[in-house]
Amino acid sequence: KQELTALLPEGALLSIEARDFSSLLHDWNSSQEKRAWLASDNHAGFSNSRLFGRLSQAQDEFTAAAGLPTDDSLLERVAGKESCLGLYDIGNLEFVYVSHLNQAQIEATPLWQMRDKFEQRTEVGSAFYVHTDAASSRTAAFAARDGWLILGTREDLVAGVLDRLA
Repeated sequence: KQELTALLPEGALLSIEARDFSSLLHDWNSSQEKRAWLASDNHAGFSNSRLFGRLSQAQDEFTAAAGLPTDDSLLERVAGKESCLGLYDIGNLEFVYVSHLNQAQIEATPLWQMRDKFEQRTEVGSAFYVHTDAASSRTAAFAARDGWLILGTREDLVAGVLDRLA
């Protein structure tokens, strides 16, 4: 079986793989551990931290670039079986995410349904979609190929995954 990290373009500082991300996310969201974490002093402290503020800002900027809420609902819709996240610039929170979904699941994602609002590009014969928010300069880019949904914060990262899939 192919290593998922082989789909990532060169230069990832950190990569995380899951063989069934959808199930892991479902288990976490319905767990007692999550409820305990959200009620904990540690979570309250984290919610007031500089890191949490930076992550929230990046999420808001990506929401503006994508044109839709980048929240738990979107995460559940893009969480497939085999999945991999590559972080490229931790300070700027630049990443590419690749997840195996069936075509119906891909077409049901809010991103796919809004693709006509993005600029279309082509890489190795595959269309991908890009939008950059003028206010924040944050980019949202995505593609689908051969049952893989690709989502990133840089168009070169999405194009790089398409190159590797080809």
